[in-house]
Amino acid sequence: MAFSASVTSLYADMVTEWNANLESAIFATAQPVPAQPRFSAIVQVAVYDAVNGIARKYTPYFVTERAPAGARQEAA
Repeated sequence: MAFSASVTSLYADMVTEWNANLESAIFATAQPVPAQPRFSAIVQVAVYDAVNGIARKYTPYFVTERAPAGARQEAA
């Protein structure tokens, strides 16, 4: 019996999936090792601000606008 599962079903949450996408992008574009932490920080801050734009629980880093009505944190 063959085991088959979609990639997204293996992740515990969307943050983990974004981290996997980030890692794939870094390797696919052959980013030099010194640049990788910078790109990682940019993605994580973008995810934080996107979710915080909906939740409005914390001080934003860059984006201060509110998310559109009906926006979901999972989609951010």
